[in-house]
Amino acid sequence: MTTPKIVLCIPGQWKDRTDIVTSIAEKSGGWLFAGAVLMEVATGQHYRLEIYDHDPNLKHAFAMANYSRRDLSEEDFRAIESHSFALYLIGDGGSFAAARKTMEAACALLKSGGTAIKVESAGLSHSAANWETLAKAESDAALYYAFVALVADESSVYSCGMHLLGLPDAGVATTPHATDLPELLKTFLLYQLVERPTLLAGQTFSVDREAPRYYLAFEECSKYDADDLFLNPYGMWRLTEIV
Repeated sequence: MTTPKIVLCIPGQWKDRTDIVTSIAEKSGGWLFAGAVLMEVATGQHYRLEIYDHDPNLKHAFAMANYSRRDLSEEDFRAIESHSFALYLIGDGGSFAAARKTMEAACALLKSGGTAIKVESAGLSHSAANWETLAKAESDAALYYAFVALVADESSVYSCGMHLLGLPDAGVATTPHATDLPELLKTFLLYQLVERPTLLAGQTFSVDREAPRYYLAFEECSKYDADDLFLNPYGMWRLTEIV
């Protein structure tokens, strides 16, 4: 099984590429950048870091990825629009520990002049303040809010990003009488993250005793190509309402 990659986009207003290197050395709190590698001096933990010039479409990309959180302000969008460079932080995901450490590395880049975060491998964006708050949180639930997006299409609601934490995603079909499916999926995914239950196909799940019950079925993730950053190699749970 291929280890999922966490890819984060971090725009900023640096004067030039030398300024990026200097800012990281002076402001990150213990990280250095050289030869496309970002490294934490104390631990040797390292990530690939790629630099891209100004992208006129980046503001739109952040806006499209902010639909489910809506924590980016007009000031944030102005800063994103006026970025001089965008840094792309790339590392292995697939576990809680890997995700948390990548969040720390991204915080170092925010301290060094980054203005916001876009999780390229899940399709959601964050303000710098929100990302730093989530990174400081000690709960596993914070990982959900950092890395998992809920997406709706014409026939279903499904998640993207649980693979970055080493867990299956989940989806549920829309029906004429179904209500608040995003809340259902969020509750189910947080249950996976926080309680870490042993889930089996054929089991049932509900938000509470009075809520509709759903059968669980496990399936491979088939929504994306094999090389797509969104692909979940751990599969996904399909929730089907019991009627």
